[in-house]
Amino acid sequence: MFKFIILGLFVFSHAHAFIIADKNYRLSKPEDTTFKISSEGCTAAGISDAVLKSAMEKTAEIWNDAPESRLKIKVGGKSGTSVNSTTIPKGEVIVGCLDLNDAGIGGTTQQDKANGSARIKMNSGVYSGTQLYGFEGVLTHEFGHAVGLTHSKDPASVMTYESNGWVNPKFLAQDDVDGVVYLYPNEDKELGGLLASCNSYSADGSTPSSGFGLDFIIGFLAIFGIWKLIRKFLKFRLS
Repeated sequence: MFKFIILGLFVFSHAHAFIIADKNYRLSKPEDTTFKISSEGCTAAGISDAVLKSAMEKTAEIWNDAPESRLKIKVGGKSGTSVNSTTIPKGEVIVGCLDLNDAGIGGTTQQDKANGSARIKMNSGVYSGTQLYGFEGVLTHEFGHAVGLTHSKDPASVMTYESNGWVNPKFLAQDDVDGVVYLYPNEDKELGGLLASCNSYSADGSTPSSGFGLDFIIGFLAIFGIWKLIRKFLKFRLS
C-alpha cells in the first residue's frame, strides 16, 4: 500500500496544466521544422526582416531547451508563402504581420492540420518598428501554439492566458517543457507523456472535459492507501 502513496504523491507533484490544441495535430517534422518569415514579413509595420528574424531566433532557442523532447526548431529566411495562405508547406511555420483590428490581441496562430504546419500573425496594429515592447514575449507564446499547445492554467507558463508579469521570457516554465515532451517525446531520454493526464488535450483549445485520467486513478489509489493506514493506526490506538 505504501508504494501507492509514494506514486500518487509523485503524480500529484507533476500535475500538468498544459492543454494541447488538438489531439490530431502535431508538427509533421518536429526534428526539422523551419520557422520562416512570410513573403510580406512585417515590413509594412516598419519591422525589418533582420529584426523579425532575430526575435524568431531567440524564441526558437527558448523552445528548443527541452532535451527530453525531440522538438528542434530552426529559423530560416524569407518564404514565398504569404501569412494569409491557408496551406503551409510541411516542415514550415510562417511568421508575418497583419493588422488584426483588435488592440487587445498581440498575435494569433492558425494551424494547418493536414500538413502539420502553421502560420503566425503578429498584430501590426499593436507592434511596429517604433513599438516592440512585449513583441518577443507574444512571439514566444505564439510559437507554443504553432508547436501544438494552447493556453495553460499555470500562471508561470509562457502559454498562460493570464498576465504573469513577463515581457520577454528567457526560458520555458516546467509546464511548457512538459507540454513539448508530451507532444514530441524523445524516446531515448524519456517515456514521453506516459504520466500525462488522459484529459490533457482539448479540441480547438476549449477546456477539456472531465474524466478518469491516469493522474486521477493513481491519486485515488494513494488516498485510499492513506485512509487504510489511518484506520489501522486508529484501530491500534483504540485496542
